[in-house]
Amino acid sequence: VEYQFMNEELFIKKEPDVKDLKRRVVGTVAITKSMHNLNNAWIRRMAVRKEYHRRGIASNMLEEVINFCLEHNYDGIELVTTECHHKARELYYKRGFEANHTYYKSYFNVRQPMYQFQMNLKKIKEATSSQEESEDDQSRLEDIKFI
Repeated sequence: VEYQFMNEELFIKKEPDVKDLKRRVVGTVAITKSMHNLNNAWIRRMAVRKEYHRRGIASNMLEEVINFCLEHNYDGIELVTTECHHKARELYYKRGFEANHTYYKSYFNVRQPMYQFQMNLKKIKEATSSQEESEDDQSRLEDIKFI
């Protein structure tokens, strides 16, 4: 089984005629700007067909979202998930998101815990920047050794 991960930009460039494809979409993710902080992205939805769970698809989609947000200079990523989505919460924790708020919402007169997660991309940018500086310093030291 082969999967293709593509963002909207790549999808438009490829101009696929999806009506002729016999493949099916097994996962989707949508992001927008956060209503709370315009410097943050908001994951509006992320879903993978049940029969494709535990194949790394959600992890790859989340990685694409993080890379997209880093490339477009967002400061963070926010999302909300429910008590029912155990696997999703595990994935968010594993990838470095932190639960920063819990509230309750009623569905059909049943109170459901909602968890708001956030990832601080500034920390990732700073860590990447300091790692690149460290690699540059190491490279200069190696150059000095050979002079």
